[in-house]
Amino acid sequence: MTLTSSGPAWPDSPCHSTALRDLGEPDLPAAWALSNALQWPHRLADWQAFLQLGEGRAAIHGQDLAAVGMRWAWGEQAVSIGVVIVASAWRGQGWGRRMMQALAQGLDDRALMLHATEEGRPLYEKLGYEPVGTVHQHQGLARQAAGAALPHGWHLRQARPGEAPSLAVLDEAARGFPRGRLIAHCLAEAVQAMVLEDSRGACGFAAMRRFGRGLVIGPVVAPDRVLAQALIDRLLGSVAGQFVRIDLPGDPVMAGWLADRVLSQVGVTTAMVRGRRPRGDGVLFGHALVAQALG
Repeated sequence: MTLTSSGPAWPDSPCHSTALRDLGEPDLPAAWALSNALQWPHRLADWQAFLQLGEGRAAIHGQDLAAVGMRWAWGEQAVSIGVVIVASAWRGQGWGRRMMQALAQGLDDRALMLHATEEGRPLYEKLGYEPVGTVHQHQGLARQAAGAALPHGWHLRQARPGEAPSLAVLDEAARGFPRGRLIAHCLAEAVQAMVLEDSRGACGFAAMRRFGRGLVIGPVVAPDRVLAQALIDRLLGSVAGQFVRIDLPGDPVMAGWLADRVLSQVGVTTAMVRGRRPRGDGVLFGHALVAQALG
């Protein structure tokens, strides 16, 4: 799946000197500046990873990046859309809508997924996206905790080199669509990654990597909340005193549990889907996102 150029001028552009084209590596410092202006925590390295994993559009006005957005395809079933930003000078002129339409081009047969801020949600609803839940951002300085007790027969171990394909199968079972390249990236960049096992073998995993202002835990895949907590506790305990973020689907029990570990809730976004919502197998579940843009 590749985005195609719309030509020298953005159709129906507020200004004919604005061109819409593929987002490239040279555009990333300007994209990073747009996210910094919104006080989003992304590093330039995070933008570089986003582009390596997906593709995007850039609206160029003169020599300036006026708007940006990205998408990531997961097999033939689903696509995530994220980091859609319009520069402050050009807001309120329909550029957000045009960027969203460009990113959705050619994807009528796939589920389109995103996480909406309060400001962005009205536009996405007008474009046919429906709310399906919430995502809660927790962050703070990790502290050593007693650790969630594992039920009998379960244990944790470090992820092994070359294990990404088998762990990607677990992620697909939990999500309902394949994200093999993303899981391989998370494990390759991981400061630490843990695997959950019982007598059948691997039944879940969690990874922690550098992102934004410090570290982020995600994805977390496990059969239930208790086992997910054991994975998260092991990772938190290894980085006591460091800044850690985790984005999890709305779950008041998990939210309270994280607050006890001094990871306070600092934000909420709305999970939205256009098209048929993918569903996992009902045995494994995703307990934390890789990133709000990526899902």
